[in-house]
Amino acid sequence: MSEPTGAVRTRLRGYLTDTLAELPAGSALVLRHPDLPNAGFHRGVTLPWNDSDPEDDRAFFDIAYWLLGPAPESADQWYDGIVRGWAERGWPLRSDRDTRPRGTTATTPDGYRLTVRQSVRGHLGVAGSTPPFPAGAAAGEPWPDRIDRTPEPRRELDRAAAELRAELLGLTARLFPGASPELSMLAEPAVLEYREPLRHHFTATLQVAEGGADDVPRAAAVLADAGWLVTAADDRTLTATRGGFRLRVRAYAGAAGLGISGETPGYVLSAQAAPARPEPVVTAATLRAGALLCYECAGLGHCPECLGRGWILDAERRRTRCVECRGARTCPVCAGAGQLVIRELSDPQRQQYPELDPGR
Repeated sequence: MSEPTGAVRTRLRGYLTDTLAELPAGSALVLRHPDLPNAGFHRGVTLPWNDSDPEDDRAFFDIAYWLLGPAPESADQWYDGIVRGWAERGWPLRSDRDTRPRGTTATTPDGYRLTVRQSVRGHLGVAGSTPPFPAGAAAGEPWPDRIDRTPEPRRELDRAAAELRAELLGLTARLFPGASPELSMLAEPAVLEYREPLRHHFTATLQVAEGGADDVPRAAAVLADAGWLVTAADDRTLTATRGGFRLRVRAYAGAAGLGISGETPGYVLSAQAAPARPEPVVTAATLRAGALLCYECAGLGHCPECLGRGWILDAERRRTRCVECRGARTCPVCAGAGQLVIRELSDPQRQQYPELDPGR
């Protein structure tokens, strides 16, 4: 394992996030607990793997969080739920005692250690440590002050985003050891394609100030060795795909440097329910004097075709602008009022109301 900023770091955070998934909604891991203002944790530390052997140049990363969410009367159940979740995965467990203060450590098949501890007063903390990696590896970005429990699809997408980040930085480290590229990735995913059900993905870009066209074949070799399917558009650009991920390497024309970008697979983050019909803005009982319900929307006010969304689905379930309101979302006849004043009706509009007497 090469560095805590890559697969090691991503995997540890994934295990902590998976642990949260076993708990009720609203739970989170925090460095500072609101009930324990003087007992905050730091953002992790890198320590020697074997400080008794000066020739062992390996290190490991360790971090701890408070668990936010459980009330004092339910803290024991939360503790037991975490331990049970680890046991169901088949991870070996080691517990120091059965009463408070107590702790249990689980070891994953790939060498990560996760520990849950409970204080005398019931407060819970969760810690994690990595397997060894070469000492001196880049420390990477600071860990977050808070990790929230997220629904499964979003958790998978966040994990894919972390993997994408690690792949881009790892490729750069292989091509240009010691380089410090600037990686840009938005905090929230974007819509991959406006086709129902909507899929979201993350994209990331980084700029490397050194290198050029001669490094594009080197990047192709590195990616191919890692199992990526590489295609070259020309001698300055390549695209690589693997498992739904896509990377692109481009050498700048007339200037030094490389641009490396990537995107994750697309994920459906929520079930797409049928659009609910909005409440009408006016009914027969609330009509103003001298007005009638709009003959087009019957008081709805919103566009009756798209129900106020501004778009409809075409034959391939792609979102397209509503043909009736042209994206305005309101009824094109009454402009959202839901009613029409009788004395202002045009002759064609009056024909929509057979109940009207001539001259009324």
